[in-house]
Amino acid sequence: MADSKITALTSIGTSTDPVLDQMVIVDVSDGSMAATGTTKKVSLNQLLSSNPSATGGLTLSGALAAGSATITGDLTVDTNVLKVDTSNNRVSINTTTFATDSVFAVKTPSGKFDVRSYGGASVKINSDAAMGYNVATGNGHIFQIADTDQMTLNSTGLGVGVAPSYKLDVSSSSNIVGRVSSSSVLNTGFNISNTTGSTWSLYSFGSNDATLQNSFGIYHQNGTSFLQITQAGNVGVGVTPSTLGSVYRSIELPRGVSLFGQTDAASLELSCNAYINSSFIWTYKTTDFATHYRQYNGTHQWHTAPSGTAGNAITFTQAMTLDASGRLLLGTTSAIARFSISYAYPNTGIGLTTDSNSTQTAIQFNTPAGLAGFINTSTTTTTYNSASDYRLKESVAPLSGGLARVNALKPSIYKWKADGSAGEGFLAHELAEVVPLAVSGEKDAVNEDGSIKSQGVDLSKVVPILVAAIQELTARVEALEAKLA
Repeated sequence: MADSKITALTSIGTSTDPVLDQMVIVDVSDGSMAATGTTKKVSLNQLLSSNPSATGGLTLSGALAAGSATITGDLTVDTNVLKVDTSNNRVSINTTTFATDSVFAVKTPSGKFDVRSYGGASVKINSDAAMGYNVATGNGHIFQIADTDQMTLNSTGLGVGVAPSYKLDVSSSSNIVGRVSSSSVLNTGFNISNTTGSTWSLYSFGSNDATLQNSFGIYHQNGTSFLQITQAGNVGVGVTPSTLGSVYRSIELPRGVSLFGQTDAASLELSCNAYINSSFIWTYKTTDFATHYRQYNGTHQWHTAPSGTAGNAITFTQAMTLDASGRLLLGTTSAIARFSISYAYPNTGIGLTTDSNSTQTAIQFNTPAGLAGFINTSTTTTTYNSASDYRLKESVAPLSGGLARVNALKPSIYKWKADGSAGEGFLAHELAEVVPLAVSGEKDAVNEDGSIKSQGVDLSKVVPILVAAIQELTARVEALEAKLA
């Protein structure tokens, strides 16, 4: 039928809802329809509600309401951009290949992943790189790499490398099982805790204590610190490390027992009940005695201090020193000999005790040539001995001129300048003129500081001359007696 039979048609406007607008159609069975006759109308909803019987065609069941639609049967958009497979109840994007039990598959330029049903409430999300994530009934959340379980989160806890038996369970075939790092200061950055039992209960990395930020700590269940390493490099075992001077590093035990070192000097220091505070002052840790041992510049130094109050400054006394030259000093820091002792009256300078009443050698003197002398003690006596064995001597001859040498001696009485006390004996340089072996040192010698370097005498060396003089006198007496007889 020619279009001229339909007149006065109005175009559908751009603002008209096409779903509700009426469309004009011609009923071809009405042969009497004239140009001015009545036309039949149908809406877009009515048109789309038809159900063509052509196999494979688009089927829309029910009215098409604005914003929604219901489609029955499969849906394919541009071959594989979107595919809805109603017979197997699965959907794919950019692929038509499905793995076994896959219900949703997506292929991207970097790979492919799919969602698989494992029956019941079990679901697995898997990639073509064998990376997987399972949500399984009774097994919780399972993360896989290369189709092998790597991490499990379930009602028991979180397991890394192992199914969890605790709230956090980590297992590794290597020595390192975990690391926590941060670019900022940590305030109790990482903790592991256990609220039951009497074993160690809390391990922490970082602290909310301003002096212990970035520290590592292990704490007991009762809160007492077992091991703590501060950001300054100080270690506390059973204690919180003391705040030290900036150049010191220490390992500290209870009651101020510490091993110190310095960053600016080669030193080693061991203290008890003492530490060096941030002002570099020795301080009592508790109320008690304090001691301090130091290795510094090749010397060993031992210090003591009386009992003091916790927090107060310590005044140490350097009680003993072994200097770099191998000289041992007791009660003094000035070396005047290989072994120097200074002590306060009425204390005893040297006290030697034997474990037997029998004669024993208390002190022995040796030279490269052998034994030079010794001091023996018994129950009540002390003997001072110089080596005198005949096997050590040669060119032995009688001593003569003893009487003349005795007569040349100048015995004197005098007073000591130190305390005015009286004395009897010899002047060393005068005795040296007669008995040189009895005198040590040089006349008028001085030390480097200008003090007197005193001479000394050993009167035992005068005894042989005295004996020789007596023997000479005895011979004279006997000769006179023979003449008078």
